[in-house]
Parts: sequence; structure tokens; C-alpha cells
Amino acid sequence: LELCIEIDESEIRILKQDLLENVLLDIFFGMLLFALVFYFIGRKLFVVPQQELIAVSRDMDETNRTLEAEIQIRKETEEILLQKTREAEASESKLETILNTAADGIITITHEGIIERINLAAKKLFGYETDDLVGRNVNMLMPEPYHSHHNGFLKNYLESGMAKVIGTGRDVTGRHKDGTLFPLRLSVGKATDGK
Repeated sequence: LELCIEIDESEIRILKQDLLENVLLDIFFGMLLFALVFYFIGRKLFVVPQQELIAVSRDMDETNRTLEAEIQIRKETEEILLQKTREAEASESKLETILNTAADGIITITHEGIIERINLAAKKLFGYETDDLVGRNVNMLMPEPYHSHHNGFLKNYLESGMAKVIGTGRDVTGRHKDGTLFPLRLSVGKATDGK
């Protein structure tokens, strides 16, 4: 048995045209699908990270501006501190000059009786060098009974606020480095350093 199918040329043309349309539609939808996949993958790979980079860049710019402002404030503060340090050093130098050119012996102590400073006249008077006295109790320059009671006098003054010696002058006895006792005129003043 032989099967013979006769197809005329017009039918072949229609079939070819349908086939071509189907192939073109398949190609179109394939390209459309590829474009959509590329769009979403590209967006995920490039657009979102780019937006994140822009946000990070803005944050970094803000941080940089904040740091620059803090650095400027620190520089200004350091300059003020440097100027105040120079002023304090000049003031200290001036005070040291005044103390060391005074004819009278001057000793400054803390509220606990610890010697902070002694001028040249006081060093000569008591026979000590600065390093021998600074940081030690002033009562080492007093004979008994004042030597033993001086810290109590300071404590009573600090607790009561009643000054018995401050602002007055009196004749007392001092103790030289070699142990000899000598008369001296004592005047006590009060100075505060803001503490």
C-alpha cells in the first residue's frame, strides 16, 4: 500500500509561514524571558549594591564631616590649652622670681602641712635645700612641743574654720637643719587654689 499525499504549493507556503511565525514567536518569547532574567539578575547584582554603596558613601561623608569638626575642635582646644599652659608657666616663673627675691623666708604648705615650696631666704634661714623639704611636713622646722602638735592645730582649723594664727604675726622658735634653735617672726597667711 502506498500512501500518496498530495499537498499543493499553497498549503506548503502556509505551513512554512506558520512554522516561521512559531519559530519567530519562540525566539521573541525566549529573548523576552532572557531580558527579564537579565534585568532581575542585573538589578540584584548591580543596582541594589550600587544603591547600598551610595548609602554607605553618604554615611561615610557624614562621618568624615563629623570627624573633621571634632578634629577642628580638638585643635582649637589644644591651642587654648597650650596658651593657658604658657600663661601658667609665665605666672609660675614670675611667682618664683618674686619668692626668691623676697628678703623674708616664705614657705607654702598644703592643708595637711606638707611643704610645697620654699624660697631662697627660708632655705638659708633653716639650712636646708629644696629637695630636703618639699614633700615633707613643715613640723620638721619646729621644736617641741609645736613639732608634735602642729598637725592637730591644722586639723582643728580645718574642722572648725577658726583661725588662731592666720593673719597675725608672732615670735616663735625655729629649728635649723643642724638642730640649733633660733628665734623668728612667724606670719601665716591663707591662700586657696580653688580646691
